[in-house]
Amino acid sequence: MRRLRRYPLRAGARLALIFLLLWAAVPAAAEDAPPVALLDRYMQELLATLRHDDEVLRTLAARKLGDYRVAGARGALEELLRDDPAPPARSAAAQALGRLGGARGPQPALLAALQDAEADVRLQALQALAACADQAATPSLIACLAQPQNNMRLFAAQTLGRVGDAHAIAPLAVLLHDGDADVREAASIALARLADVGGLSPLLALLAAPEAGQRLLALRALPREQDRRVETALLPLLADAPELRQQALYALAWVATVVAVPALGDGLHDNDEQIRALSLHALGRIADARATAAACRALQDPAPAVRATAATALRAIADPQAAPALQAALSDPDPAVRAALLAALDGLAAAPGPEVLLPLAADPAEPVRRQALCLLGSSPDPRAAALLRQAVHDPAPATRAAAYLGLARRRDAEALALLLAGASDPERMAARAAIHGLGQVGGPAAVDGLLHLLAQPATQPALQAAACNALQAAGDPRAVEPLCQVALAAAAPLARLAALDALGALDDRTAAAALAPLLAEPSPYLRATAAAAMARLGAAPAAPALGALLQDTAQPEELRALAAQSLGAFPALDLCAALLRATDDDAAAVRAAAARSLGVRHDLPALERLRALTDDPAPPVRAAALRALADLPDAQAFVYLAPKLADPLAAVRRAAAEALGIAGAARAVAPLSAALAREEDRAFRLVAIAALAQLRDTAGLPALIACLADPNAPVRAAAHAALRALTGADLDAQPAAWQAWWDAPRR
Repeated sequence: MRRLRRYPLRAGARLALIFLLLWAAVPAAAEDAPPVALLDRYMQELLATLRHDDEVLRTLAARKLGDYRVAGARGALEELLRDDPAPPARSAAAQALGRLGGARGPQPALLAALQDAEADVRLQALQALAACADQAATPSLIACLAQPQNNMRLFAAQTLGRVGDAHAIAPLAVLLHDGDADVREAASIALARLADVGGLSPLLALLAAPEAGQRLLALRALPREQDRRVETALLPLLADAPELRQQALYALAWVATVVAVPALGDGLHDNDEQIRALSLHALGRIADARATAAACRALQDPAPAVRATAATALRAIADPQAAPALQAALSDPDPAVRAALLAALDGLAAAPGPEVLLPLAADPAEPVRRQALCLLGSSPDPRAAALLRQAVHDPAPATRAAAYLGLARRRDAEALALLLAGASDPERMAARAAIHGLGQVGGPAAVDGLLHLLAQPATQPALQAAACNALQAAGDPRAVEPLCQVALAAAAPLARLAALDALGALDDRTAAAALAPLLAEPSPYLRATAAAAMARLGAAPAAPALGALLQDTAQPEELRALAAQSLGAFPALDLCAALLRATDDDAAAVRAAAARSLGVRHDLPALERLRALTDDPAPPVRAAALRALADLPDAQAFVYLAPKLADPLAAVRRAAAEALGIAGAARAVAPLSAALAREEDRAFRLVAIAALAQLRDTAGLPALIACLADPNAPVRAAAHAALRALTGADLDAQPAAWQAWWDAPRR
């Protein structure tokens, strides 16, 4: 009220103001909100108040219209912003327009307000544009980068990053040298968001700046996608000052390939333990077996944090040759290291024997006990079963949870009985672990227990959701009707969403009709998830709801992307126009989902649009378009897929290789074999091997034989399996044996 004392109000105006303030105390979503008719009348009064003589009332009315997000108020608010003589009222109108959101597009009133004489009005207009501006606003936003107020430059930079116009790159690059640190950071982040349209170049150039602060600014903003250009620019910084080395290692963990392994291996000899730990973290992210030996040596590092990180990296590398070193280190004095070692052995499926695990299950450190209990579930030793029986009565909920997870691995009658009892554990952590275990065990008795849990009114929402997930894992059709009841009537949205996900996965078409009432749900999340579940079940009534959700740009982009992806379930319906429009959406997630759905529509407009999307600035969209092209009956798809095997981003290269395998074009053997020989990304090599196996062309056998010498066990195993499937020959995974077979005259 202190702010209002500045304004001289008449008595009548004061009474009206009190009335408005009393209504302001009622939140729009409260359970005791006023009746709809009365609330609608209140909104009409607010709209009328925008024309009141008193500027305070106009200001308050504008704010409340924004708070209630009254879509019908847009025109009146734009008029207030454009014509009101009072700066507070114009500022409130701009703020309210920002809260209304809505479709991206020209916003003449907000753009004009960027030239307002009052700084606060300009700032509120700029913040409002962040939610709805498109590329038409780029010139006005660029002009704001020269404003003297720091906040104006900061918000303009942030908005330009969201708009995604390449014309903003040069002006934003200038701001990298701004006098305000927050503005510099906003400009660097905006350029990172524009990386797909050229924004990466100024950041990479900044990595070579003479000032350490400039290099640090670029390091913190770099996008977290595997890009060869970024990796090349980062490697020299591993010899920089300590803080810069740390930031370079953080960035390399996201973008590095096997090319960086030698440099990261050198980092394991650094005097700074944090540098050694970050080097190991990056090696684990690369997940290449050429780092196995160095990571095994790091298990003897004097710093516990480094030893624990080494164990975690070895788990990610997944090289079976690391198992002896991991087992030998289990006597480490640090409990965090022992727990990490056990987790790594679990990931490698190389659990030590009960003689080693039983003492660790009694370790004084709870994390070690938990890991040991989980591993004991895989042991046939009777002592392991006895210890797990005892552990389900441990006073620590985390220990009981680990015991239940261990029991789920045993899958015997005794384990099932203990899991059924554990589903009623008073501690939610332990109960959820038991419920998860029941889903893994499956079978009629486990499903009966889960259904009983769902039927109990006192079951907590989190446990209801866990039971729904477990029933999905069990895959029993008896769960369909109870899951429908949860989806329709459960009090907690969490449980309803989990039930809908489970129903979609169970693929029982009888559930579709029961879910139809959920298409009228007020919650967009429930409505979207219900429609997606119905789409998976092939229920055509879900299509209009999904189409409406896709077109509603006021909804979160993840829901609109879900709608676009779900529409792919209806190839027979005339939805091509809606999906084609969605491929022009501002949100990359929506464009990618629409591309995936276009892949099942075998018509010329879809094919032409997918061809264009293979050059979309956003990598996820390019990848989705490439995968979709493989499903279309177009002999020319190879022309668009093969060049993407050289894309700078690994995710796009993987999508191209996968699509070539699905397309089945014989011409793809040569480019896939060449890419397999030069590619550093282990995940790509696995995808390319699978693609060559799908093509079933013996011309790809030399490339597969060469993969038998790959340093990574998963790659060798995949190549060996592909060779056996293609040739029918039953040879060991030895390159020489297969090469001799290939050279023999019988082929």
